[in-house]
Amino acid sequence: MQGGVHVSPYHEQAIGSSIAFLARQFGSRLSVGAFAVGQNQFRTLQSIARTAQEYNCKVFLSRATLCVKDLSTAFMTMTSLLTATKTAATDVITNRQRTFRDIIREPRSSVKFYDMGDGHWTFYSSIDVTRAVFDKYAYEWVYPRYTFNHPQTVRIAVRDHIFGEGNERAVRRVREITSDGCVVGPALVGKESLFVEDSNDSKSFHKTFCKVQQLSQRMAAKFNKILVGLPGVERSSTPLISFLDCYVLLLNGAFGSGRGILVEKMLDPTKYKKWNTNDGYVNKKVFMQRRDEREFTEQDCSFSIDDIPQAFSHFTYIFSKRKYLVCDLQGVLSTESNEPLFELTDPVIHYSTMTDRGAYGRTDRGQQGIDDFFRSHKCSNLCHMLLRRWIPDPLDKQITHYENVPISEPIPSIASESEDEEELPKESKRVKTVRFVL
Repeated sequence: MQGGVHVSPYHEQAIGSSIAFLARQFGSRLSVGAFAVGQNQFRTLQSIARTAQEYNCKVFLSRATLCVKDLSTAFMTMTSLLTATKTAATDVITNRQRTFRDIIREPRSSVKFYDMGDGHWTFYSSIDVTRAVFDKYAYEWVYPRYTFNHPQTVRIAVRDHIFGEGNERAVRRVREITSDGCVVGPALVGKESLFVEDSNDSKSFHKTFCKVQQLSQRMAAKFNKILVGLPGVERSSTPLISFLDCYVLLLNGAFGSGRGILVEKMLDPTKYKKWNTNDGYVNKKVFMQRRDEREFTEQDCSFSIDDIPQAFSHFTYIFSKRKYLVCDLQGVLSTESNEPLFELTDPVIHYSTMTDRGAYGRTDRGQQGIDDFFRSHKCSNLCHMLLRRWIPDPLDKQITHYENVPISEPIPSIASESEDEEELPKESKRVKTVRFVL
């Protein structure tokens, strides 16, 4: 808590260095909370918060008064941060505390700089690396003939420090290197478990994430097909959902005798965003008011870009016949090409029954996770549109209806047959209209 105390630049720098030292050691396990009262700028607290965020720490900075409500909210939030840290270290299946690996963090702002000679990279030649891909159809690991993405690559460099972490995995930089020491190919990331208990069975650990990501991509393909078919949706301006392809690099031997890291394309850390999480949080701007299911107007076709990931999570639950829900949607909205795209990674699947719970990893919270999502999710116009069955043939008499329009308005070319018309007032005419059915 900070009031009107002035902190010199020297002490401010010393405090920042101390926070950075702790953050490098503990990362997301370190919770930094501050409650600021008064009219000052609170530069020191803001600097502490920025430093902690650079290392993926949990940060809470609130500026409020000394009223009971504000104080209660602040302390409850800080308590929740500590509880979340304890929960992350608990195996949801065995309910046992897990041991974090001793890993050093680096700030996210340093990710864009590459100095292969700084002494914090480990190099592996091509003879020490094997590429493995999980086959979703054969349900087994396959080993392609090629190991690297670029044809001139002879070795890879794996960063010793991590720059990101989630509930289960640590993220570090990976690059492909040519024989003359040049960096080639796209920027990559390598992911490993945060916990010591998984080091002896990396095969099963990576298989779970590969399977979840591949199933999420299959659902995304179905979602995208329906999305682009909705009225008023233009592909050139509507982002689709996509999950990154991933594979495993086996370092110094096969599974069981060496180290395995899951590799995928690096997303821009400055644009990285979470649209929802596996504990029910939904990143939303506006609550959309529910409408009668049969009410539909042209305005109902409008929806925001941020509605798309939330609608996708809702869609997966309905399309899977309420068996599971895909959430924890995180990644970047890529606008570099003519067709925008949500590039997502590390999804979570909540399976509604206990039968297949273990198949989707420790982040699967089952029906409780599904309930938490819908407790905070509010359906947008896009959700309502996706849950309707749109008519492929608008001239089908069984699913069309008629309405009266003023005679002065243009009459659509799909007007009903004359023998079906009833006598109408002179100023109106019956025309056939159709948009959707339930």
